[in-house]
Amino acid sequence: MKNHFSGCTVLISLVFIAALLFGCGGAPLKVEPAEKSGNPTEMIAQLGNALKEARANQVDVLSPTWYARAEFSYASAKQGLEKGAELSKILADISNGRAELQQAGVVTLRSRDQLADAIKEAEEKALIDSLGGWEKLMETLKQRLEEQKARHQGGSKWIGTAGTSPFGAY
Repeated sequence: MKNHFSGCTVLISLVFIAALLFGCGGAPLKVEPAEKSGNPTEMIAQLGNALKEARANQVDVLSPTWYARAEFSYASAKQGLEKGAELSKILADISNGRAELQQAGVVTLRSRDQLADAIKEAEEKALIDSLGGWEKLMETLKQRLEEQKARHQGGSKWIGTAGTSPFGAY
């Protein structure tokens, strides 16, 4: 079993790395300008709250690059407000932070999907391995197909429905 778990760990790690590498590429970031008539203090607070919520949803773990960029833009906007920077610079930082956080959310969704697929594949591989490997499983299926003469429902041996056999439908 130890080899199986190390194989699963490697598979999951590779999928996660691929998500990080390929999830960060793609189309240029679409930045919607912040409202010039809005209150920058409130907009910065909203961005800060959005970052907290994203962290609670593990966006910082599943999309660390985009999340870190959003945090940097937030910190820059906050610092700009405190030091009296130009409003256009503060609004640009807020806009960038929002867009980066949105992109982090997109990458997070992709990463979760890929991670779920990798886990499912690892579980299926573990099941096949526990049954003696692919060749043994196919040999057993062929043997059962030759032996079974009628439809079957339930049970753990025959090919059919509503059972626990690896050859049946659920």
